[in-house]
Amino acid sequence: LLILGEPGAGKTTELLSVAERLVEAAEGGDDKHPIPILFELSSWTPGIPILKWFGQQLQKTYGVSKNIADPLTRQWIQQTQILLLLDGLDELGPTNQIDCIKRMEEILAQHPALSVIVCCRRKEYEQGGQQLRQLKGAIYLQAVGSAQIQQYLKDLGREQLWDDIQAQPELLQLARSPLFLTLLVVAYQKQSIRDRAMLFNAYIQKQLHD
Repeated sequence: LLILGEPGAGKTTELLSVAERLVEAAEGGDDKHPIPILFELSSWTPGIPILKWFGQQLQKTYGVSKNIADPLTRQWIQQTQILLLLDGLDELGPTNQIDCIKRMEEILAQHPALSVIVCCRRKEYEQGGQQLRQLKGAIYLQAVGSAQIQQYLKDLGREQLWDDIQAQPELLQLARSPLFLTLLVVAYQKQSIRDRAMLFNAYIQKQLHD
């Protein structure tokens, strides 16, 4: 599966939510459920085979012994005992993104039963020109609708914030991103916020003050 979205659309949050459900399924006692493992593609080094990189990440991120990381990775993939959750494809940059996709395509072609979920920003993925054709489908996380924003703020007891947001086009546009909506809830104090930079600054100042 490919998860696409704009910056702040909740791609990583959605990936972690899926991971949580997959862990619960794997812990349910059914050995057929693969174990989800999260890797950050931003740490992939161009030229390194994907399988070797998986082994390196098992060492660095999950503390697996160097002596068994590589053979363990090959065993898990060959026996489809893991489900790969790969975040941050867009963070590689255009050239490395294309190279990484080609290498992932090779692995998926060799192991068609292997399950993989990849997250990427829509714009960077489309502009890259190289697609993950071995995946079975994709979802696009759309912007948050006005009714959803209003209900979210109502649930938080912040109805006044909704009144301010809908009266200011710049705030409403920012609020359509889950990330920026969350920041607005924390940082907005009736001040002028016209863009992301101003919102981040307001958020940082509020958190430092607190």
